[in-house]
Amino acid sequence: MPLEAVLAHPFACPTRSLLCGAQRGARSDGWRAEAAPRAIRYWADDLHLLLAFVRRGEALAYLPQFVLEDPALVRVEVADRAVEATETAWFVWDRRTAPGWLKATAAALRAD
Repeated sequence: MPLEAVLAHPFACPTRSLLCGAQRGARSDGWRAEAAPRAIRYWADDLHLLLAFVRRGEALAYLPQFVLEDPALVRVEVADRAVEATETAWFVWDRRTAPGWLKATAAALRAD
């Protein structure tokens, strides 16, 4: 899909990085606003709320790779994107006290 078509839609964005928690405003999800300004309609620091906007078709979101494994989401490939953003995250957890979702995430990361 051309970048122009993607930018015609509203976006949902966190105010803080979903991976490290740093408050970066419109850059919190890694979108390169200087290369492609977008209209952010919804701000949500909760991943479930952010995904709800996307699942209901109310907004697009620039999401981490692990979230895109959700079969309810449609991944849009931007044909003429000017930049590609990557972020490295260290996953540190205590397997004895971690909640179930965190254990499942760690198992999935080990499988990759």
